Amino acid sequence: MSISHLLTHACLSVTACTQPPADDAVHSAMSRTRGKGRIVGRLSALSRRTLLAITAVMLLAVRGASAQQYVLSPEPRTVISSETDPSAQFSMLLGVARFARGEIALATYDPLGMNVYNAGGALVKKLARAGEGPGELRMPQFLGRRQDSVVVFDLGLRRVTYFTVTGSVRQTRARLPQLKGHIPTVVGVMPSGALLVIQVPYTRPPSPDGPTRDRELLSIVPLDSAVPQVSLGTFAGYGLVYYTPPSEGEPHFLMDWLNPGTSWAVVGDNVFVADPSSPELLMFAGNGKLMRRVSLPVKPRPFDPKAVRDAREQLAPRFFGARRARSAARAAIDAAHFELMFDVAKRPRTAPYLRRLVRATDGGVWVELYREHVGLPSEYLRIDASGRVGGRLRGPPNVQFHEFGADYALGVREDPETDAQSVVLYGLRRE
Repeated sequence: MSISHLLTHACLSVTACTQPPADDAVHSAMSRTRGKGRIVGRLSALSRRTLLAITAVMLLAVRGASAQQYVLSPEPRTVISSETDPSAQFSMLLGVARFARGEIALATYDPLGMNVYNAGGALVKKLARAGEGPGELRMPQFLGRRQDSVVVFDLGLRRVTYFTVTGSVRQTRARLPQLKGHIPTVVGVMPSGALLVIQVPYTRPPSPDGPTRDRELLSIVPLDSAVPQVSLGTFAGYGLVYYTPPSEGEPHFLMDWLNPGTSWAVVGDNVFVADPSSPELLMFAGNGKLMRRVSLPVKPRPFDPKAVRDAREQLAPRFFGARRARSAARAAIDAAHFELMFDVAKRPRTAPYLRRLVRATDGGVWVELYREHVGLPSEYLRIDASGRVGGRLRGPPNVQFHEFGADYALGVREDPETDAQSVVLYGLRRE
């Protein structure tokens, strides 16, 4: 039923409730009653108030109904793993992207490289391998897609490379604007080929034991180095970070896995930015103008103590198994900071509102709502280009999505027992 039909029904209902009785004698008696004007006035006021109330309720109902529920296929349609490709022994995936014809590109830290698979999950071509020559990788930090190109930023080589699906190198950019005391890092690519870049501080002042947050400048850097960059502002960095004085040389810090940093997503010519500590989404145009603020329909909540304990149990073996302190004193600091992360009494009273933003190929963005660890089921909100909440989706545990299309959801699944990762492509539809 359309909004106009609902309003028509509301008007008819109010009219029927406030219409005088049809009986002529009763109507005549009411007309002769003292205070007739007050009675009619009260009826008219009641009519207006009732109409407004019913209209508001119906509009809210229509608005709520427009946020449709999305559902995934029961099982992934495509899986890329060691079972489908013996060389795909993924333990640390950097990112994935899907092309219009169905090919899937992915880059990995371990093993270091980048491959392209067909729509069925079969290996088509190895795009890049470890090295420092043209088209090779040393420390990739970002993978994105621009039309039919794969864009990779290598922090170790300070280089941005544009690959075609066939594997040829289309373009390379060796330098990015750099602020003093910062490292420029690519986090997105615009349709024009311009890059979304954050300036990450690497000279952090010592601070007492406890949490702090970096501040990072976000800007759009055009392909043509002669064209000035566009600043979008300064935002909170990678969440709470625990620092210790650099008593042994390099400044020392630990990331806080329970508190994600500011997230961003390039959607068409726009950039969405979200600080997880706020239920607000910012949408910028490519010229740096703030287009709109979007309020997410998310209520504040505290951290779930059980989920925090579960997160600690999952991360402890990985953390203590991989980290090697240079001294017993540093190991003690690491352990103390690690436990501090999972002490609910020491955390903020309110948990973050969201974890990350995920781009949609049809002009919107999906917001992954906060969950204490990836082993919990996920929930996503779809925000269209106008800032309207256009749908909700519940996802399976141990999966993080990296891209949404009109009829698919592309993500990375992690085995909770072995930590092995695989790429999964689910079907997506509206209920």
